[in-house]
Amino acid sequence: MTKPVRGLARLAAAVPIVAVAAGVAGCTQSSSSSSSGVIATTPLTIYISEPASPSATQLAVVKGEQLAYSNLHSEVVGYRLQLTTLQGKTLSDNARTAILNSNTIAYLGEIANGSSIETAGITEALDILELSPTDTVTVPQNDYEEFSTYGRNEYSTAGLKPSGYPVHGEEAYGYQAMAILLEAMKKSGASADNRADVIKAVRKLV
Repeated sequence: MTKPVRGLARLAAAVPIVAVAAGVAGCTQSSSSSSSGVIATTPLTIYISEPASPSATQLAVVKGEQLAYSNLHSEVVGYRLQLTTLQGKTLSDNARTAILNSNTIAYLGEIANGSSIETAGITEALDILELSPTDTVTVPQNDYEEFSTYGRNEYSTAGLKPSGYPVHGEEAYGYQAMAILLEAMKKSGASADNRADVIKAVRKLV
């Protein structure tokens, strides 16, 4: 089989969990639906995945993501956006919650190195972008034959050195991931509600 450039295995889904902390802002879109299946008259949701017992470093990454959203979401014109931070018992709980929302446009996770393997197959099942701020999103060579698909929707900004942002350290990595996502949505214009188009725009930026 062809070796993918990046990405993770399709994995089994897990148990649903309740979402925590939401923020809504932006403009209203006039059309009623899009080819990606989301309903454009309701907010497009961006999820942040937070570990159940986050370290101070992991909390800094999440804080950076939230700050970037607060500063930059208004640049995505024509749509209302909603940010929701998830903290389930497991990371797969977070991913399962994200795919239950038909208006999910992206899932920012995971933080710990190698942990995206717990969620990538879940988000990939519905073609939802999974963008990691600090996990390099790689699959060990011996896993290639064990699973059937890789790398369609999983990307990482961990290899990019964050600079020019109003925060530093691990917080800057979180800020960078969200900033890149919002820039991709901005570049997508009227297609910012189309998951496939947003994934293509992210690919060009990372």
